[in-house]
Amino acid sequence: MAAPVAMLASLLTFTFLIAVDATSIVLAVSTITADLGGNATESFWVGASYLLAMCLSQPIVARLSEVFNRKSLVLASILTLGIGSLVCESASGMPLLLAGRTIQGLGAGGLMVLSYAVYGDLGPLSGPKFLAAISLFVAAGTVSGPFVGAALSANPFDQESVAISMLKNTVTSDLVLDGQSN
Repeated sequence: MAAPVAMLASLLTFTFLIAVDATSIVLAVSTITADLGGNATESFWVGASYLLAMCLSQPIVARLSEVFNRKSLVLASILTLGIGSLVCESASGMPLLLAGRTIQGLGAGGLMVLSYAVYGDLGPLSGPKFLAAISLFVAAGTVSGPFVGAALSANPFDQESVAISMLKNTVTSDLVLDGQSN
């Protein structure tokens, strides 16, 4: 019983933080764009590249999860999100930041859809309460994201939000590894 609960806790944490990642950029994007010498079009794509990649990866990962081990796909999605975070952290210009945000979106989409897939795998434990919890965590992350972005944009862009992403990846990866046996 402890392993599924740990897995659920890690997936809920991810869904919350992914929603924060998706919406925190809204208020920080002007600061980030100015710091990296970007223009208005690149500014638009900072958020859009993440969301577009997230949407595109979901059906692909959902199908792959029917063929391959879901734990492996969760870990691959975490790795993808982490690589995207590293690319963003090392970005010295807008093109590299956009590439990193796209990679982050691919990992985030995988984690989002896998949260629902794992929910279905848990049998009796996966009643409507957990489905409601996923939706609640996404809503809470979406609402709190702009506040996080505003707090981070008060300072010049020094990859603080990317550091938060890396912390998220480390902590929740540990929970996933401890929480799922296969």
